[in-house]
Amino acid sequence: MARNKYGPNIPWDENYASLEEYHRRNGNVVFSRKGEHKQLGQWLDNQRRKLKKEGLNEIDAARKHKLEQLGIVFGKVKATWDDRINEWKDLQATHGPINGTESFCSDSLKKWAYNTRWEHWTTKEGGKGQGRNLGEERMAQLKEIGFDLDFGVGGGRGGGALDDMTQSALLAVLGTSKELSDVTKGEIYELLSIKVDEAYNALYSASRQADTEFRENLSMHHNDAREKRNEWAEAHVAELEDIADR
Repeated sequence: MARNKYGPNIPWDENYASLEEYHRRNGNVVFSRKGEHKQLGQWLDNQRRKLKKEGLNEIDAARKHKLEQLGIVFGKVKATWDDRINEWKDLQATHGPINGTESFCSDSLKKWAYNTRWEHWTTKEGGKGQGRNLGEERMAQLKEIGFDLDFGVGGGRGGGALDDMTQSALLAVLGTSKELSDVTKGEIYELLSIKVDEAYNALYSASRQADTEFRENLSMHHNDAREKRNEWAEAHVAELEDIADR
């Protein structure tokens, strides 16, 4: 059985050589932990945890220095835009074209893809959304990796652009007279929250009303039954007394 090219059971120098080769080819050491470099990523994560400690011995201190020369930062670091682009490229090299919703994508990459599309969607064509303008450089990067900006929110593979009737219906539900392109994400959340609260309150009131009516009907039927029982008893009182005397 052939062993992995790199990973936790491979000598340290061999793993480092693989990492160094990746850096030489890509100019960085940012890659997906779920792509073809999964084992190398796990090894690198282990090195970060192990070598960030104080009081390293001579061997570990030398290893840490070698990793730092490749740009490895020890400790928690917020991923940059370029980090996400590189992670996207790495996954595509393994799986082919992706849209950022696949199960093998990290949660952070899925969130980045969603936010990037939303920011583009809320600012394009004169929109006044709260998202930032992506700019020419980032738009070029997205085009290079085949990033579908309209997936799931506009005219891409996620379901198609909204027609005029659908837009009108959505705005009617939200209860706003604005154009759809002028409604920000925050406003949509707020309006939908109001609508959900209104629907809940209406349902709760209807439920209370139905419960009250049920109790009233039950009480009325109970009283009717008691009255009919008493009427029957009065009509047959003589028979009942005769039965009691026997």
